Amino acid sequence: MCDPVTAAVVIGAAAVGTQVYSSVEQSKAQEKMMNSQKQAAEQQAKQQQEMLNSTAKRAKTPNISEMLYGPKKGDSGSTSLTGPAGVDMSKLSLGKSSLLGS
Repeated sequence: MCDPVTAAVVIGAAAVGTQVYSSVEQSKAQEKMMNSQKQAAEQQAKQQQEMLNSTAKRAKTPNISEMLYGPKKGDSGSTSLTGPAGVDMSKLSLGKSSLLGS
């Protein structure tokens, strides 16, 4: 039979070896998870940048259908300067009879 001290040393070494192996595997798994999160974050940032770029492009391009077909039904499409007479001053007075609202 084995010496009890030798058996204790072997069991202790096996326990330490198991802990080291477990911590190495856990470290690898954590590193793999961090890499996948980093890739996901980079991909999301890339998609957001592409979306911002496409939005900026659309903002710079004219709306051809609006130009060709005019405003949609229900839109007045007018400004306060429409018509040959210009702006009716009575609509702008806000209940005051003088200029500048005094």
